[in-house]
Amino acid sequence: MDAIGNSAIGSMFALQSSVSVGAQPLATLPMVKKLLFIEDDTIVGRMYQCCLQLEGFQVELVGDGKTGLDALHRLKPDLVILDLMLPKVNGVQILKHLRSRPETSSLPVIVLTNAYLNRMVEEAQQCGAHVCLTKAETPPARLVEAVRKTLAIGGSATGNLLPIFSPAGGRATDRRSEVGGAAAMPDSNNAFWEYAPYTANRMRGLARELLKIDEQESQVALISSLYESVHILGGAAALFGAPAVTRMATALEAFLKELEERPSRISSSSVRTLGQACEFVGELLDHRHSLSVTKPSPAYRVLVVDDDPLTLEAVRHALGRADFKTQCVGDPLAACQLLAAHPFDLAIIDVHMPEMDGYELCKKVHALPELRVLPVIFLTRMNDFDHRVRSALSGGVDFIGKPFLFMELTVKALIHVLRWHLAVRPTKDESFKPLA
Repeated sequence: MDAIGNSAIGSMFALQSSVSVGAQPLATLPMVKKLLFIEDDTIVGRMYQCCLQLEGFQVELVGDGKTGLDALHRLKPDLVILDLMLPKVNGVQILKHLRSRPETSSLPVIVLTNAYLNRMVEEAQQCGAHVCLTKAETPPARLVEAVRKTLAIGGSATGNLLPIFSPAGGRATDRRSEVGGAAAMPDSNNAFWEYAPYTANRMRGLARELLKIDEQESQVALISSLYESVHILGGAAALFGAPAVTRMATALEAFLKELEERPSRISSSSVRTLGQACEFVGELLDHRHSLSVTKPSPAYRVLVVDDDPLTLEAVRHALGRADFKTQCVGDPLAACQLLAAHPFDLAIIDVHMPEMDGYELCKKVHALPELRVLPVIFLTRMNDFDHRVRSALSGGVDFIGKPFLFMELTVKALIHVLRWHLAVRPTKDESFKPLA
């Protein structure tokens, strides 16, 4: 188990054993509802499990789809909470199995999964999922509320308020509504911030190893190990109210899953982007005191400039998966006017355009006082060293070649928008120490 969870889960169970639900111990509650929770991330699953148990539910947690199917027939639950990306049998296959049998055809199912699995979520809805929630936006209290509504149980997740760690260093107070639920407790919250950098450190080490090899089988093995660490970090960050870390980790998780499942898409560009992203996650955690732990991650505005309509649509689709608000234009002069008149968080500019190339446009944009530090990512079919140098000299923060992977562009966009907004400074390389 990853280091993030050891202390956090320990404090969770210690407190759970001493807390009763309402005025009665859990064991004396009448008509306890049985829930089956199928989730392969042990840390995230046990945190949600504890919160639900504290609210009076009987919860069995299993870690893969095959075990989940066995538990379904043995436990006969009143409701199933289901991740979609599961080993052995995935969540959509489980849903199809449930709906094909008369005794489980109407069994309530809540899907709790990664925000970037759009197609699987749509398929899960078509297969009869009652509620679909994303992990990044579902603190424990919201899941409890969803369970209660789905089962039509009265009451709300307001009993047994547990003290929350105060980021300002003050005394711990009952502030469940601010950071999202009963699973956030003083020791476990501190444990996340204490141990998350170790996971980020491991991610950095794996990404740097990936840069050194070019044999596909070894690359896939490293990507699989990296996926496991990112998956754990993203789930824990969502539980403990770190939206910037959650948003970055879940996008990176989706990118890693794509590369793991389709190794042919592994390239020097995608490997460099993985390295960038892992370094940036570490930088986010190094700047924990500047991160908001209460506000949701906003929808950032991006201006996309390219004379090719197909590229504009591809960029719009890619960034839409991460809730960016995109505005697309094909004319560099019109782009200048838009940037001067409206606030944007990022510009993605094609290099080769008529009338004015991307490098010139970037220089004009940065000549405006209010836009001199606006991050610019260049798009081009020319992926050689000289063009990379020109992009940097022209004021670009990054460079991606056409055709591009949707999730790779999304990850790059998140890195530079979050870095700019949160004023995250790169960590000096000598601070990185490989873990034993």
